[in-house]
Amino acid sequence: MALDERLHSSTVEQSSAPPVAPGGAEAPVALNRKKFRDKFRRDWPLLLMTLPAAVVVLLFHYLPTIGNIIAFQDYNPWVGDNPWEAFLYSEWIGFGNFEALFTSVRVGQPLLLDDGKIELEFLDELTARHSLDHAVRVGVRSDEAPVEILERADVLVDGPLGVAELFSSLAQP
Repeated sequence: MALDERLHSSTVEQSSAPPVAPGGAEAPVALNRKKFRDKFRRDWPLLLMTLPAAVVVLLFHYLPTIGNIIAFQDYNPWVGDNPWEAFLYSEWIGFGNFEALFTSVRVGQPLLLDDGKIELEFLDELTARHSLDHAVRVGVRSDEAPVEILERADVLVDGPLGVAELFSSLAQP
């Protein structure tokens, strides 16, 4: 007789009822679940490998979003002894900064600093659609300056010092 036949022809009845412990109580059913501690012992190298990625996500994604709260504060960097205290103790003003931005007269006079052809075309389009009151194209003479920007500029300044002088003259009342 083969082994399979002997196993199936056994006279022992198999019951689907739960096992009974001595004294009549049902025996606890052994679940095939590992405890957290056992899983941690088994997987700690994998968790350690994910730690640098978690730190990067925390530092460069979640932490900077805290700074968005400053948009709703009358932020004062001189309140408190350090930047964190200045952040915590600045007055909460809600949408006050946005109201000031959108009701300001100077919104129609933006300052665009760039060295690309696309930005010049965008500035031309905004002026043509009358989205801007006026636009002045400032070119900076340097060895790296694109020729097209120098040709299309309304004002030319010499290098970074020329830009600084232009800004200081614009800041004068």
